[in-house]
Amino acid sequence: MEKSEIINHYLTKRNFLKAFFIAIAGYVVALLGSTVRFMAPNVSYDPPTTFKAGYVDDYAMGTFSDRWLDKQKVWIQRKRGGLVAFIAVCTHLGCVPKLVVDDNRITCSCHGTNFTLEGDVISGPAPVPLYRAAIKLSADGQIIVDKEKRENRPGLRDKEPYLLKA
Repeated sequence: MEKSEIINHYLTKRNFLKAFFIAIAGYVVALLGSTVRFMAPNVSYDPPTTFKAGYVDDYAMGTFSDRWLDKQKVWIQRKRGGLVAFIAVCTHLGCVPKLVVDDNRITCSCHGTNFTLEGDVISGPAPVPLYRAAIKLSADGQIIVDKEKRENRPGLRDKEPYLLKA
């Protein structure tokens, strides 16, 4: 068979219309699928970035509390200057560090970064200190932690809203 005969054999009017209608049907299915996806709600199952963390008296002076570590990935430290909320996520690759108060350090066992109890990097691959979340008191006297507002630069992190004077 010659080239023109092969083309005429396979490219008949019937085969052309079949391919055309299959393409149109594919387009309509894609259009309907994207419309259905557009109508579905975008839902986030992450915990809220702002949460109430109890009262100031719930936290003993000079201690770290891991009460919110599992649900919110936050440690709350009460020190002489007030309360600080650390975001318990390593700044290297996002692992959850371990708090080792006896050695006066925070250790990320994923890649070996060590932080001071102020969140500064002692050693390891983490490029910057741990973040502190904004912290304030609500009208009913409870502590409100806002993880969306965060700071890790010395000087700025030691002032309001990242330090709650109590």
